[in-house]
Amino acid sequence: MIAALVMVSCTDQMMEKEVVGEYAEQTPASEVTALIEKARWGDGQAYLQLTNCYRDGKGVKQDFINMVSMMFFAKEYGGIKRVNDYMTSLPEDSEYRLVYDALDKSCSKADETLEVAEKLIARDCVEGYTVKGIVLMENDDMEEGRRLLRYATERGSGLAQLYLCMPGWQKEFEPDIDKLKELADTLPLASMCLGNIYSGQKGDDEKLKDDQLAAYYYMKADKHALLGRDGARWLLAYHQNGGNVNLTDKDIERLKKLAWMGRMEPDIVEQNDLYQQGEDEDNDESDYVIVEAVDTIEVE
Repeated sequence: MIAALVMVSCTDQMMEKEVVGEYAEQTPASEVTALIEKARWGDGQAYLQLTNCYRDGKGVKQDFINMVSMMFFAKEYGGIKRVNDYMTSLPEDSEYRLVYDALDKSCSKADETLEVAEKLIARDCVEGYTVKGIVLMENDDMEEGRRLLRYATERGSGLAQLYLCMPGWQKEFEPDIDKLKELADTLPLASMCLGNIYSGQKGDDEKLKDDQLAAYYYMKADKHALLGRDGARWLLAYHQNGGNVNLTDKDIERLKKLAWMGRMEPDIVEQNDLYQQGEDEDNDESDYVIVEAVDTIEVE
């Protein structure tokens, strides 16, 4: 089971054309900005191209946590049919694929995962330290696990940073909200995590529930095309219920596209209705992987 998303700055290779599609050899930052705007309207192909950009460092810093985030949104909005179609078309020895596969089985096959982590460390891939740290902490070696994760954080691992402050990943810790807020300034995915926490969508801690803060952080995540269906539904419901959030008519139109509301009645006002509508529309696969930084994500 994957305990977290992953981020690396390692060498990767081209995906098969039928999976990733064609894209420019050079992707300037201005093109990435345009792709983000298209993705904010629910364009699955834009999400797919952003996945490629983050994978290869075209127009953005090469960053696996953003690559994986965009990959799952590409799946959600039809840019790819199955997440594993993307991942398995990477070479078997690709560092991206090794990290992803290692985390997928970190709980059930700790010894194998540690072997992969050592292989990545030998390549000086920072996420090797992250994977090893996660496995050690999941097996109650908290001191050494934290040491490795702190080292990975110093080397720039967003995954390590998220793991050290997110709920549910460590048995005895509540989320470190202050650290998440700091992280949100440099890692937009943290804004979505905070939106999920404050909205109560991804946790049961009523003490942390704060609709105004949820709206604030969801809006921040939305600027980076990291809102998704559930966040869009929550924001629309919050707005319709009189919440303090500034949405233009164009914003509402766009959020409805993100929320898959084309077949819904326009006068729905209950947040649960907007959140639950269509929950079964895309659940066409049987196995699930919990990725607490983002959501409960399907794995084929």
